Amino acid sequence: MSLNSVSPLQIAVLGGARIGSAFAFHLVRDGHHDVTLIARPNSARLAQLQRDRGVITTAGDHAAMTVADMLDERAPYDLLLVTALRHQIAPLLPALRRRAARSIQFMFKTFEPERLQQSVDLAR
Repeated sequence: MSLNSVSPLQIAVLGGARIGSAFAFHLVRDGHHDVTLIARPNSARLAQLQRDRGVITTAGDHAAMTVADMLDERAPYDLLLVTALRHQIAPLLPALRRRAARSIQFMFKTFEPERLQQSVDLAR
Protein backbone atom coordinates (compact mmCIF):
# COMPACT_ATOMS: atom_id res chain seq x y z
CA MET A 1 0.00 0.00 0.00
CA SER A 2 1.44 3.37 -0.94
CA LEU A 3 1.27 6.44 1.27
CA ASN A 4 -0.94 8.12 -1.31
CA SER A 5 -3.63 5.46 -0.84
CA VAL A 6 -3.87 5.95 2.93
CA SER A 7 -6.83 8.03 4.02
CA PRO A 8 -5.99 11.13 5.99
CA LEU A 9 -6.60 10.96 9.72
CA GLN A 10 -8.89 13.34 11.57
CA ILE A 11 -6.56 14.85 14.19
CA ALA A 12 -7.14 17.48 16.87
CA VAL A 13 -4.17 19.26 18.43
CA LEU A 14 -5.06 20.75 21.80
CA GLY A 15 -2.64 23.62 22.39
CA GLY A 16 -1.88 26.24 19.75
CA ALA A 17 1.48 27.48 21.01
CA ARG A 18 4.85 26.57 19.45
CA ILE A 19 4.79 22.80 19.99
CA GLY A 20 1.15 22.30 19.07
CA SER A 21 1.48 24.55 16.04
CA ALA A 22 4.60 22.69 14.86
CA PHE A 23 2.85 19.32 15.16
CA ALA A 24 -0.24 20.65 13.39
CA PHE A 25 1.82 22.21 10.59
CA HIS A 26 3.69 18.97 9.83
CA LEU A 27 0.61 16.78 10.16
CA VAL A 28 -1.05 18.89 7.47
CA ARG A 29 1.91 19.62 5.19
CA ASP A 30 3.81 16.32 5.42
CA GLY A 31 1.13 13.89 6.52
CA HIS A 32 -1.79 15.38 4.56
CA HIS A 33 -4.09 14.87 7.53
CA ASP A 34 -7.20 16.87 8.41
CA VAL A 35 -6.19 18.85 11.49
CA THR A 36 -8.10 20.99 13.93
CA LEU A 37 -5.82 23.20 16.04
CA ILE A 38 -7.36 24.30 19.33
CA ALA A 39 -5.99 27.42 21.01
CA ARG A 40 -6.90 29.18 24.24
CA PRO A 41 -10.18 31.12 23.93
CA ASN A 42 -9.87 34.89 23.54
CA SER A 43 -6.07 34.68 23.18
CA ALA A 44 -3.93 36.65 20.78
CA ARG A 45 -2.65 33.33 19.41
CA LEU A 46 -6.18 32.15 18.61
CA ALA A 47 -6.88 35.42 16.79
CA GLN A 48 -3.67 35.05 14.77
CA LEU A 49 -4.40 31.41 13.85
CA GLN A 50 -7.95 32.34 12.81
CA ARG A 51 -6.72 35.29 10.77
CA ASP A 52 -4.11 33.10 9.04
CA ARG A 53 -6.56 30.16 8.70
CA GLY A 54 -3.83 27.90 10.03
CA VAL A 55 -0.13 28.04 10.78
CA ILE A 56 2.40 30.19 8.94
CA THR A 57 6.08 29.50 9.63
CA THR A 58 8.74 32.17 9.99
CA ALA A 59 9.83 31.19 6.46
CA GLY A 60 6.33 32.03 5.20
CA ASP A 61 5.15 28.45 4.59
CA HIS A 62 1.44 27.98 5.26
CA ALA A 63 -0.57 24.96 6.38
CA ALA A 64 -4.33 25.48 6.24
CA MET A 65 -6.37 23.84 8.97
CA THR A 66 -9.46 24.28 11.07
CA VAL A 67 -8.84 26.57 14.05
CA ALA A 68 -11.07 26.37 17.13
CA ASP A 69 -11.24 27.73 20.66
CA MET A 70 -12.57 24.55 22.26
CA LEU A 71 -12.51 20.80 21.80
CA ASP A 72 -15.57 19.36 20.09
CA GLU A 73 -16.14 16.35 22.35
CA ARG A 74 -18.47 14.74 19.78
CA ALA A 75 -16.04 14.89 16.85
CA PRO A 76 -14.78 11.39 16.03
CA TYR A 77 -11.10 12.29 15.85
CA ASP A 78 -8.72 9.43 15.11
CA LEU A 79 -6.12 11.10 17.32
CA LEU A 80 -6.09 13.87 19.89
CA LEU A 81 -2.66 15.35 20.63
CA VAL A 82 -2.51 17.27 23.90
CA THR A 83 0.33 19.80 23.85
CA ALA A 84 -0.95 22.08 26.61
CA LEU A 85 1.34 22.77 29.54
CA ARG A 86 1.25 20.45 32.55
CA HIS A 87 -0.52 22.96 34.80
CA GLN A 88 -3.23 23.41 32.13
CA ILE A 89 -4.13 19.71 31.95
CA ALA A 90 -6.20 19.22 35.13
CA PRO A 91 -9.12 21.43 33.99
CA LEU A 92 -9.13 19.68 30.59
CA LEU A 93 -9.39 16.11 31.93
CA PRO A 94 -13.21 15.96 32.16
CA ALA A 95 -13.56 17.02 28.51
CA LEU A 96 -10.82 14.60 27.45
CA ARG A 97 -12.65 11.77 29.19
CA ARG A 98 -15.91 12.60 27.40
CA ARG A 99 -14.31 13.05 23.97
CA ALA A 100 -15.11 10.80 21.03
CA ALA A 101 -11.46 10.51 19.89
CA ARG A 102 -10.16 6.98 19.44
CA SER A 103 -6.72 7.77 20.87
CA ILE A 104 -5.13 10.48 23.02
CA GLN A 105 -1.42 11.29 23.10
CA PHE A 106 -0.01 13.64 25.74
CA MET A 107 3.01 15.49 24.38
CA PHE A 108 5.01 16.88 27.28
CA LYS A 109 7.94 15.75 29.40
CA THR A 110 6.79 15.76 33.01
CA PHE A 111 3.50 14.11 33.85
CA GLU A 112 1.92 11.29 35.77
CA PRO A 113 0.98 8.67 33.15
CA GLU A 114 -1.04 6.44 35.46
CA ARG A 115 -3.20 9.32 36.69
CA LEU A 116 -3.76 10.57 33.16
CA GLN A 117 -4.65 7.10 31.88
CA GLN A 118 -7.19 6.66 34.66
CA SER A 119 -8.56 10.16 34.05
CA VAL A 120 -9.20 9.72 30.33
CA ASP A 121 -9.99 5.98 30.12
CA LEU A 122 -7.37 3.23 30.22
CA ALA A 123 -8.71 1.53 27.08
CA ARG A 124 -7.74 4.46 24.87
